[in-house]
Amino acid sequence: MKKTIWIVRTAVCLALLLVLQVATKSLGQFVTGSCVNLVLAMAALTGGVWSGVIVAVSRKTSKAAK
Repeated sequence: MKKTIWIVRTAVCLALLLVLQVATKSLGQFVTGSCVNLVLAMAALTGGVWSGVIVAVSRKTSKAAK
């Protein structure tokens, strides 16, 4: 049960990160970067360090694919 909650929290943080990147793209790098850092911090604080690492690495991978 604990692992399932961790996976869900990590997935929600990743989805929130991707949505915020798209939504704030037109507002400039400062706003987008601040939102990204907020979500990464939230992922690390709610799901632990590895959750933050997974969200950060997934973000880099999805960004490189585009």
